[in-house]
Amino acid sequence: MLIDLMSRPEIFESHLDTMFIPQLSSSTAEGNSAGRSMIFNPGNEPSFMTPFLYNYVKGRQWKSIVRARHSVDEFYSNGRSGLPGNDDAGTLSRVDLDDDGVVSCHDTAGLFVVESVV
Repeated sequence: MLIDLMSRPEIFESHLDTMFIPQLSSSTAEGNSAGRSMIFNPGNEPSFMTPFLYNYVKGRQWKSIVRARHSVDEFYSNGRSGLPGNDDAGTLSRVDLDDDGVVSCHDTAGLFVVESVV
């Protein structure tokens, strides 16, 4: 597991925290990366699971909820350009915004479905 390769869970957590630091990265690209200032990119499918990696660090599962909720609050809305990337396969629109802008999704509960492939 990745945590084992980094020798200690604290090192893994520190690297993961770094992905959410604002202004650490800058993007002049368009589309999925437009305007993002952190390494975590909520508009790009390979990044979707990133907030939930804290679930694998003992005692830090609460960070999954905090990071996921922040992502939803910051990057999703029911207005124009309310999705942070290209909804080419409907993955981004798994976040359901009702008429009042209330978010109903797994992210707000800190849940992410993971299937193990051996």
